[in-house]
Amino acid sequence: IIRDLPFDELPVAARTEKKWLMVNLMGIKSEYYFDSIRLNRDLWKDEGLKRMMAPSFIFAQLCEQSPEGDRFISRYKPKAIPSIYFIDPRTGASKLTIHEIPNTFVAADLERHIQLFLRDNNLGHTNHFQSEPKIKTQQQFIESSDEEVLPVMYEDEDLQRLKKENQELFRDQDE
Repeated sequence: IIRDLPFDELPVAARTEKKWLMVNLMGIKSEYYFDSIRLNRDLWKDEGLKRMMAPSFIFAQLCEQSPEGDRFISRYKPKAIPSIYFIDPRTGASKLTIHEIPNTFVAADLERHIQLFLRDNNLGHTNHFQSEPKIKTQQQFIESSDEEVLPVMYEDEDLQRLKKENQELFRDQDE
């Protein structure tokens, strides 16, 4: 599922295919290495996750010490490595950033974030996770790469599940 393109060409490919861009920023420094390898083992090799991502995402892995990684870091200024970014290929804006990924984060957790993301975001075409509008009752805040805090609405049960299982994923910068 990985696209091996220069960073500047990834959004072009995603726009052409009408897909979101998902980037995993990995590290090879000793303090990041194990966590990056764990994501490869626990997430990116999962066949179900690959099948879920294929229709809606172009996926790239960038190493923080490569020229492509340097360009990415310069633009998105990550708070942690490894991180996962959901990027709008039309604007280059990070729509969702998952950072400080806990050791317990598995493919099913990312699949749930993908479902919620695709339900609440579109690129002008229908995807299989979009449904009729539901009454949205609470907000959870996530960070965008440009330091804005964007509200994302989830139904109560979605919000409670995400809060319980993934409290550390969307930590406010001031904490």
